[in-house]
Amino acid sequence: MSQHHSIFKSFRQVLHPLYRRSALRRLGAFNLGAGRARRTGRALVSYVSDFVRFVTAQRCRSIWDRDDVERAIDLDCTGTFATHSQHWESAAIVAELIHRGFIVDCIYDRGGYLIEDPSPYDFILDEWDSMKRWAALNSRARKLFHGTTSHWLFWNRAELQRIDWLFKRRGVCPPPERQVPAMGLEDSDLITFLGNSDSKLQFGPQQHKLRRLWITPPFLGDPPTMKNWSAAKRRFLWFGSSSWVHRGLDLVVEAFLQLPDLELFICGSDRRFLTVYGEDLYKGGNIHHVGFVTPASEQFQGLVSKTVGVVYASAAEGCSTSMVQCMHFGLIPIVTEATGLSVHDYWPALRGDTDLQLIADIRSRCMALCETPDHELEDLSRWFRQFARQNHSRESFRTSLNTVFDELLGPSERAT
Repeated sequence: MSQHHSIFKSFRQVLHPLYRRSALRRLGAFNLGAGRARRTGRALVSYVSDFVRFVTAQRCRSIWDRDDVERAIDLDCTGTFATHSQHWESAAIVAELIHRGFIVDCIYDRGGYLIEDPSPYDFILDEWDSMKRWAALNSRARKLFHGTTSHWLFWNRAELQRIDWLFKRRGVCPPPERQVPAMGLEDSDLITFLGNSDSKLQFGPQQHKLRRLWITPPFLGDPPTMKNWSAAKRRFLWFGSSSWVHRGLDLVVEAFLQLPDLELFICGSDRRFLTVYGEDLYKGGNIHHVGFVTPASEQFQGLVSKTVGVVYASAAEGCSTSMVQCMHFGLIPIVTEATGLSVHDYWPALRGDTDLQLIADIRSRCMALCETPDHELEDLSRWFRQFARQNHSRESFRTSLNTVFDELLGPSERAT
């Protein structure tokens, strides 16, 4: 046994460097901005790099900057960048660091373990679980934890609670799939978050480090110009992707099974809920599974034009990009506080300490909306659209990001 163990250990030692180099090529983009005249230092960004890799494929890495980001968006305005705002935002972060004179190495967040030596870096941004290790190996670097979820403990408990509710209500117990690791909040100098004042409270003693960023929608198109509000106010949208239990699709479906005169259109990539609710949907006829659609598609535009609002009973988010997108198109949000929107001083969130209470409140709020006069619905739609366009814009993201960078790195003239 010891001989076999020794052989395996030697084999692993030989293969590890080869695997690491191969993985780094797939998951990283390095020396971005190296051709710039101004040199401030070296930065490590551990975040979503799909967009970064696309941009660097279009242009020479040594001169990659904000203009290249914008050109890449124009080239792919309905493809990669229209699926999630993280793609544009990760590129905007790197672009801003380059403007400040940094040479940037970018690694996909789940690949942070591949960066074994963080000592060359003057600035480190992490979005996953590498900060504690990197901080122990490099105490001098300025460190920013980029929080795209709620606090990890709240997040994990919330998902487990939703699974427990489903098990008790329907006898179905899917395994958790969105549990996140303990993140290096204590080891960071500052922490960005995307949510509302309720989200901030989750961070306990780390609240003093929190700085808000205003996230963007994936697609910046215009909403439908005309809407038949009398017809639309009897139709609602659920717009998500996967993780149907975590994002409360089961609660929304339960509510609409009790609202046969109202219609629900489900846009998402996760079909597993049909194994639980498929027969009910078929019998009821008022709930329609559309499947995955992007905001830039004509199909999604058509759904927006004939629905009054979006219903989203998520257990935990940073701030839901899909809800921000829907507000940009003028849909009225019926959402939980945990969705992360900052509109609840004006517009109440869904309430309920149990699944049955939440289902009842979804039902009540949808019924109230469909009984609202058309002109009031139009005013509400306009208010949410204006709120989203004023706060959830690329300019707002850049402004809030630069405020954080100025505090952490010091005010700096942008490199030209």
